[in-house]
Amino acid sequence: MKSTDVSDDSPLGVETLLSVVGQDFEPSQQAVERARAFAEPFIATQALDHGENSLAHADALACWSSLWAAQMTCRLRRIWLLLASI
Repeated sequence: MKSTDVSDDSPLGVETLLSVVGQDFEPSQQAVERARAFAEPFIATQALDHGENSLAHADALACWSSLWAAQMTCRLRRIWLLLASI
């Protein structure tokens, strides 16, 4: 049976996880374009149940999620600065 215990000095320790989670991840424009180019042949002609084109939906979702992530990053930075000043 595998152990699920994770010690702080292991590669998957709490400190390591927190440092990775705390980093901002912003894929390069080239990575986004490559991902879209890969997905396009599979979903360009597909429609969702309500009739919307799957590729158009994916493009809109990608746009929305990048805007949301930027907004949340800004909010978290303000909270961090507020807490740091206490």
